[in-house]
Amino acid sequence: MDKFNELISLVGKHLKAKGWVKKSNTFYLKLDNNWGLINFQSSSDNSPTEKKFTINLGVSSTVIRDFDGDTLETKPNLIDCHWSARIGHFMEDRKDTWWTINQFTDLDQLSSDIIAIVDRIGIATIKDRISDSKLIDLWSNNETQGSQELKRLTYLTILLRHYKMEDYSKKVSDLIGYGEKNDSKYLVNIHLKQLDEFYGIK
Repeated sequence: MDKFNELISLVGKHLKAKGWVKKSNTFYLKLDNNWGLINFQSSSDNSPTEKKFTINLGVSSTVIRDFDGDTLETKPNLIDCHWSARIGHFMEDRKDTWWTINQFTDLDQLSSDIIAIVDRIGIATIKDRISDSKLIDLWSNNETQGSQELKRLTYLTILLRHYKMEDYSKKVSDLIGYGEKNDSKYLVNIHLKQLDEFYGIK
């Protein structure tokens, strides 16, 4: 077993005691009917003597997965999460962070450091976003750019419609406005039609 896999194993033992389950290099927590993910991603530039890795965080909403027709019996992949970020952006330097493992790496020290970061930042960040109500708060108050803005408004309108919340009509107007300004009117109209078909026309 190489040091990277040993690290995953050591972190896994710690997370298992906290209710997380492992699939490949990703750890899953089911909470508030949604999934939280902690993913260890190795670099594509790794060599036989040196390996770099980073840690991704993700949250997957079951309501949105159901709307999208996903198979709910299977765990979501990181790429399919409705919220995701690198853990480094929540650390002190607020930037993408990669760790290096080589022949000189003290695995005990590295695993201790990573477990502390996962505990203090990773788990806390996910739990602060894992419920649909937390996602609604986040997306209601967080403007993004480009295609991410379209995703934000799309996901937000699904949750607002599902929970029959008052802000739904306003966010639909925001979505329509975004579509008209960004050549996305066709995609927006398809989404709104799917909402009516899934939840019924008011």
